[in-house]
Amino acid sequence: MLIMVDRTSPQSEMVAMNLIRHVIRFQGIDHAHLDLLAIGPGMKMLLKGTPYAEDIESFTDYGVKFVLCRRNLEAAHIPFSRRADDVGLVPDAVLEMQKRKNEGWMVVWP
Repeated sequence: MLIMVDRTSPQSEMVAMNLIRHVIRFQGIDHAHLDLLAIGPGMKMLLKGTPYAEDIESFTDYGVKFVLCRRNLEAAHIPFSRRADDVGLVPDAVLEMQKRKNEGWMVVWP
């Protein structure tokens, strides 16, 4: 499952994190691949100083991947060094989402 976060809102961010918690708790991480891709205003969720830093670290231990779009970061003039720990990069969010859909991933927009 690819969870897309494209806006800055506490509700959207909380829903995304609760979705990850729910899948880990009820399905088990051994049976799921979970990635969260933040784009546009939603990128703030995965920058240093985020209130979700502990969740990101904890979920990464379960194999969840958190990624930002390199193109969006550059367009927003946000240095790569501002990424929170354990947050990776993809070159282009649109291409990444299309690739995942072609591979059979479910894409969810909280």
